[in-house]
Amino acid sequence: MTPEDIARAHQFREGFELIDYGEVGLPIFRLTLDAVTLAQRRISLAGAQSKLPVLLIDDHIALPAPGQPTSHILKPPIARFEQTTENEYYCMTLAREIGLDVASVTMRRVRDQPFLLIERYDRTRDADGRLVRLHQEDFAQALGVPSQRKYASEGGPTFKDSFALLRQAATRPARDILKLADAAIFNLIIGNADAHAKNFSLLYIDGAIRLAPLYDLLSTVAYRDLSPKLAMKIAKKATLEEIESRHWDQFAQDVNIGAPYRADAGLHRDPHARRS
Repeated sequence: MTPEDIARAHQFREGFELIDYGEVGLPIFRLTLDAVTLAQRRISLAGAQSKLPVLLIDDHIALPAPGQPTSHILKPPIARFEQTTENEYYCMTLAREIGLDVASVTMRRVRDQPFLLIERYDRTRDADGRLVRLHQEDFAQALGVPSQRKYASEGGPTFKDSFALLRQAATRPARDILKLADAAIFNLIIGNADAHAKNFSLLYIDGAIRLAPLYDLLSTVAYRDLSPKLAMKIAKKATLEEIESRHWDQFAQDVNIGAPYRADAGLHRDPHARRS
């Protein structure tokens, strides 16, 4: 978005720029036009999908003044793939409905084009009601791995590394380890092969360190052109299609988690099997 794009579409108020939906709709969605870069046909935050930090003021979207904390992320569709906004909104909503801790998201439209507004969980308000930033770092940052190596196949963090990080860094590791295990299972259920190290984060809040709410949940198997290769292997299996119930037992052993996530714990047990 350039100054020319929004020259007639904003108002100045208290240091931020209010955006009029009708005027700025198309410029916002220029964020998605063939600036899309897919390394090995994968989705990546920096290359494949632009995101715009914004403020939500009285239900109006506003551009922040320089240095001003933002309250939301505006996420337009990925240009090369159909209905990615609806896809992500459904997956995020489903995760919340079944009790997972996820970032709050709403779906809106402008000129019949959908976009997501994602509330920033790394924000709080001070006594005067002003937005204050909270520190967060994704797993790649926390482990000192450069962003270009966020995929395990490229030398990035594995699930074993990720669980070890929570054991070392989280204030309540037992709780967050279970949350990460739930996330791994949920990503398999929805067919998300792109759950890499930059899609999990640590959040520093109230003197504690915790696993941040989940974000960027998308069913990648809906798009044939995207790689089926898992960002992090599960039980040494590289694709979603290879994983069977018995592999969760190996996964549990690999990351050192307990019986509730093991295949012999009853989740996949034949209901007609005789119990001793």
